[in-house]
Amino acid sequence: MTPKQICDKYNALHKEIYDWFDCDFDNFGRTSTPIQTEITQDIFKELQAQGNTFEKVVDQQYCLKC
Repeated sequence: MTPKQICDKYNALHKEIYDWFDCDFDNFGRTSTPIQTEITQDIFKELQAQGNTFEKVVDQQYCLKC
């Protein structure tokens, strides 16, 4: 599955659950919208401007067969 297909699948699943519980939202958003990207980037840029981010190289284990 592509990342978008995964997002679509779980967005629909969550919506069904919230509907079943009769929960309503003013804005039932998702992380793949342009406004969400803008908000996330603004937060990151502000953290970076304040010196609250850093880069670090780390070794991680992974499966060669996968």
